[in-house]
Amino acid sequence: MSGIIVQVKSTKFTLLFFTVQGIGVLATWNTILTALDFFSSKFKGYSYSFLVEIPFYSGNLLVGIALLFVEKKFDISGRIKAAIMVLCALLLGLVFSAIYLPNTTGFYINMGIAFVLGCLAITYQSGGAGFVSRFPGDCIASFFSGTGLSGVLFNSTRLILLIVVGTSENSLQIGSIIYFAISTLFLLICFGLFDVFNQTEFAKHYMEKCHAQQSSRKQSQSNVLIEQLIDEIKPCLLYTSPSPRDS
Repeated sequence: MSGIIVQVKSTKFTLLFFTVQGIGVLATWNTILTALDFFSSKFKGYSYSFLVEIPFYSGNLLVGIALLFVEKKFDISGRIKAAIMVLCALLLGLVFSAIYLPNTTGFYINMGIAFVLGCLAITYQSGGAGFVSRFPGDCIASFFSGTGLSGVLFNSTRLILLIVVGTSENSLQIGSIIYFAISTLFLLICFGLFDVFNQTEFAKHYMEKCHAQQSSRKQSQSNVLIEQLIDEIKPCLLYTSPSPRDS
């Protein structure tokens, strides 16, 4: 029956999904941030902890601006999943380039990877925020709780590895490989959960509702344009030229 609003309640899995995605959207930067001791030890004399922010946030800025113009042209779930997959590969590339490439070469390649990571990170972050906005308030709360939890989890993981593995140069290297592998695995879990979540009745209900609202909005906009056009041409249709007798 039209006019009846159907409310589908969030499940525990739903709230867990959005919490995990909240953690995931900040995973890239938190991973880099809590491994700065390792990169600084590998790239001595380059002020890595200061310089890495420049390419990363430049990528954030450029893609953030670009998304203003093109975001509606791409499916939001597909955009997020594509960003996650490339993020996984580049996070591993970041740590292995620091370990196995010569100092100068490794540094500049790291800066280039950091730029691309910044581009992908903002794609995931903006996509995640846009995706969760289609769902009820408790989902939004879970998502942003996850963003806060992200820093705590990644810092705690790094701290545990430093305690277990040690802080010597070789230990930092081993610990960083393990740490980046854990971060990559977590992002892969975020990727896999998208397919599971999108198959739930909860997701289908709210996605269909969102699409219906968008279609209704487009129809309303079309009706307004038609009414404006009619208002503009109506005076022309009603106008009659004066007859010779009137002149």
